[in-house]
Amino acid sequence: MRTAFGRGLMAVALVAGVAGLTAACGGDGSTVSSTPSASAGSGSSASADGSASATASSTVDPSPTKVAPTAPGETREAVPEGFPGPAAPERSDRDKAFLEGLTEEGIEFSQNGDVALSAAQFICSAERESGSTDQVRPMVLAIVASDAQLLDKEIDAEAVADVYIATAQETYCDA
Repeated sequence: MRTAFGRGLMAVALVAGVAGLTAACGGDGSTVSSTPSASAGSGSSASADGSASATASSTVDPSPTKVAPTAPGETREAVPEGFPGPAAPERSDRDKAFLEGLTEEGIEFSQNGDVALSAAQFICSAERESGSTDQVRPMVLAIVASDAQLLDKEIDAEAVADVYIATAQETYCDA
């Protein structure tokens, strides 16, 4: 009997709590509309029963504003002579050896070799972690392909990726 009484008391307390929260939030008199109002301002007037009602005092023109279809073109300015700009990073001996190894194999690289050196760093770190080139090869193929796109050259990506991996192993990883 106590448990039935306790459950009943809990139910009454829960209903009273929900009713109290509803009343605190404005009860059923509070509404939210999902469509925005087109009025810019509103005034209020009293009705015969003493309640206030909102009336629109002005409206906003709903027609869209005309905007230019595209932004104006950019104009490049010439870099002043003697402008310092960023300095090229100093190449380590192993950086130079890797890039020279690629050049000796007839492999061209873009951006002063920055992409190629990133590939060499990736090859060496991946081999240190996994000890296998099988997992390295797909990423090297992607790097080689993106470098060829930068150069606007057609290459045999499979062969070039093999040269990258072999050259990195010989000149970069153990150096």
